[in-house]
Amino acid sequence: MIATKSRTAFLDLLRIIACFFVIVNHTNSDIFLGTTPKSLTWFISLTYFFISKIAVPIFFMISGYLLLNKIDDYKKTFRRVFRILIVIIACGFIYAIFRTYYNNPNPSFSDALKRFSKVFSAVPSTALWYLYTYLGILFMLPFLQKMVSLMSRRDYHVFFAISCFFVSILPILKHFFPEVAVNKNFTLPLFGGYICLLLLGNYFSRFEIKKTKLGFLISCVLFILMLAFNIVATYFEQQKSNSDYLFFSN
Repeated sequence: MIATKSRTAFLDLLRIIACFFVIVNHTNSDIFLGTTPKSLTWFISLTYFFISKIAVPIFFMISGYLLLNKIDDYKKTFRRVFRILIVIIACGFIYAIFRTYYNNPNPSFSDALKRFSKVFSAVPSTALWYLYTYLGILFMLPFLQKMVSLMSRRDYHVFFAISCFFVSILPILKHFFPEVAVNKNFTLPLFGGYICLLLLGNYFSRFEIKKTKLGFLISCVLFILMLAFNIVATYFEQQKSNSDYLFFSN
């Protein structure tokens, strides 16, 4: 059964929640990075750092919910691409000016222009990475729209299972057991994490989901268990003096 596709208030609520978590994600890390790993502050800060990691998946799922239910022509797609390009260029120019003139005793406009010229080869700020990823998704959007229009519910389930294994489970297995490896020439670009999140959002839009108290309880328990795993695993990674001890943040 196809779910209604009209805009609903819960999407705006999800955006508000995700925006708040983005702020937490970009400001909170200084707390646990600057405190003793065994302290209560470290554990509390790391906990809501991991909770805030649901922000980006929420944004991708909303995009899939709204954009994959139709088949747009190329003209509309390139209008979307053009708008994001304008935003990237504008933000790149602002960051180029700021980083050239802020705390710089000998700033020059030519240095700012050199920085700005790299707006497409380098991200001006880590806070802008989402724009570049979203730009790539927009280029793929017409083809993804046609693909999902032919997918059945079972197709989604198989797609999610394959994506989950190669994007989430396999990297963790390889992290703990380096001998678990896949030939580097074996690639599955279609099953990348962001594409999976887009399709997951579209899945919630296309199909009715049976809502039960038991299902909600199971979801909450799984979320808490995964959160606990991330915190405990990160603690032991830090104890090993691993420079990449935030491996589990992804």
